[in-house]
Amino acid sequence: MNKNKEIDNYIQELKEDGDIELANRVRKLMFENLPAECVERYTYSMCGYYLDKPVIYFAIAKQHLGIYPTPAGVTAAKEQGLLTNYSYAKGSIRIPKDDENLDLLVNQIINIRVQQMTA
Repeated sequence: MNKNKEIDNYIQELKEDGDIELANRVRKLMFENLPAECVERYTYSMCGYYLDKPVIYFAIAKQHLGIYPTPAGVTAAKEQGLLTNYSYAKGSIRIPKDDENLDLLVNQIINIRVQQMTA
């Protein structure tokens, strides 16, 4: 997967150093866990990853990391009991920036979406 320049710009324009670090950390998780043929795109003011169709998006908000794994990803994560302690909606999951399980949860959600997309 190649890095997208617009996402580089999005990360550089974040206002807080902690947000820049978090965005780079989540981006690294995407690169480590998504198939190499994924395409990284900046769309809907979010960092998006595609395998022909959207796999997952993320964005840094004021109080949380927003993960957007499509409604199918949210449903699967909920069914696996991963979202018990998190706020979520039809296609989004809000993870507090200081959550000690943030990396683990993001990895699990990425893996769910990869399984859904490659099944």
